[in-house]
Amino acid sequence: MSYCVKCGNQLAETDKFCNACGTKVPEAVPETNTYAQESVQPYYTAAKPVEVVVSAKDKALGFVGMGLSIGGMFMAVFGILYTALGMIETGLGFGMAVAFSLFSLPLAIVGRVLSSRSVERGNTSGACSAGRGLGLAGIIVTGVMLLLGIINLCV
Repeated sequence: MSYCVKCGNQLAETDKFCNACGTKVPEAVPETNTYAQESVQPYYTAAKPVEVVVSAKDKALGFVGMGLSIGGMFMAVFGILYTALGMIETGLGFGMAVAFSLFSLPLAIVGRVLSSRSVERGNTSGACSAGRGLGLAGIIVTGVMLLLGIINLCV
């Protein structure tokens, strides 16, 4: 006994269409060989992931870049604090800004460049990503510090 695949109506063995909904009744597959009735699934092999080998030099560049970026960022933060103090107390904000930017800006730029170069060569360590971000932050904070110094010079 069979039933309609669409509406579930009971079908006779000789029906070619469902009497209730008109859906065509699929033809029965003759049972000849159980192996022939099994569907063969395609066999796919996943490609092996490409392993990127990072040289020791590139790893070292990434860590050196991170260290320089951290140094540039800290120098910029301390520079902005001393620039603000110089503006308030002595009026030497511009001098402080220039003095600190002479150290912080090169450190931040070189740190960012080394960290970025290491990442481009396949180094995926978090230190390189941190070095890139801290280098950029150091450059931005140094720019703010110089802007504060210029404002102090003009006032």
